[in-house]
Amino acid sequence: MQDTRLIKESENRTRLNLCELENNLGETLKEVAKTLDRIVIHHEGKDIAVIVPIEDLALIEEMEDSIDIEAAEAAIAEEGDNISLAELKAELGL
Repeated sequence: MQDTRLIKESENRTRLNLCELENNLGETLKEVAKTLDRIVIHHEGKDIAVIVPIEDLALIEEMEDSIDIEAAEAAIAEEGDNISLAELKAELGL
């Protein structure tokens, strides 16, 4: 049975009002786990949060790690003098 509280926006994204979420949190979470849909929560005309399946969270964290690694590698490759942590702390007065 289709849940009429949820407004289907695309194949894997649905919209839900915050008040409906507050009244039906358990059912909403079960729906996310079952359908793997992302549910956009809106309140007073604005999107405020998203509930995503745990599989999506793993992908998001993997992408963040990849971005962090790229940034670190770029920083290491930068020209200029390197200083130790102790020297940086002394320079900053820490």
